[in-house]
Amino acid sequence: MTRAFLLAWNPRKWAWADLSGAIDQVGIAGVFFETWSVGNRGDLPVGSRVFLMRLGEDPKGLVGSGWSTYLPRRVPHWDATRAAAGDTTLSIGVEFDVLNEHPVIDLAELARAPFDALSTWTPQSSGVELNADLAAHLEAEWATRTALSGSGAVLSQTPSAGMFREGALRVITVNSYERDARARRACVAHYGATCHVCGFSFGKAYGAALEGFIHVHHLRPLAEIGQTYVVNAIEDLRPVCPNCHAALHHRRVPYSIQELKEMVSGNSASAEQGVAADGLVGR
Repeated sequence: MTRAFLLAWNPRKWAWADLSGAIDQVGIAGVFFETWSVGNRGDLPVGSRVFLMRLGEDPKGLVGSGWSTYLPRRVPHWDATRAAAGDTTLSIGVEFDVLNEHPVIDLAELARAPFDALSTWTPQSSGVELNADLAAHLEAEWATRTALSGSGAVLSQTPSAGMFREGALRVITVNSYERDARARRACVAHYGATCHVCGFSFGKAYGAALEGFIHVHHLRPLAEIGQTYVVNAIEDLRPVCPNCHAALHHRRVPYSIQELKEMVSGNSASAEQGVAADGLVGR
């Protein structure tokens, strides 16, 4: 059974300088990757559900959710002063599927049933585990408020190559069509985290910290559908790098994967010919 944990964020201690950019990334790609300290919590499995609690200053409450992408690792402390003194912390990778500047569920609401089952929603550090009943209640309410899942069910730890309902329109900074995180995870599980256009892999280029990071492209644009529909994660989605994802959407009617492959291939051939010609002239 998928376990759920609470992550803590205090803006007074760590200013998330590009939070707006991270929120935009979720809106565009359906996911944002970040590392997060979990204090001394060592038993946090890959694929655990995590909820981000904003503390320290108002507005306080739950502002994000996601999934853990690797086991806790010992790394230099996130506080530069403590890191300089040699302090370390355990850290995980997080695949955020929801991020907001203001709480989706505020602290006052969390103090009421059924959420008051947790002894404290204002922990000193991340890694507090939520019991199964509380996690189920929270996931159902979270799904209702974010339109992540029509059923409000806890999303499965292991993605399957199934069908997922997408397209529910929600309002963030601008209107965007919600992408079900399960569909993205199923697509990446099937195809791998390598760009379907250019073959780029973040893991190979940057190492373990970015292993598994990739955008997912809808072959049929959600904005053209305008309503909830059933998406097949294998037939309708493809993993692409951010550059190729931006290029695919560079015109009103997106390019196809094949069109962009031909553009990349043709440009590479032209570049090689140019290098050869320059060589001849130089001699």
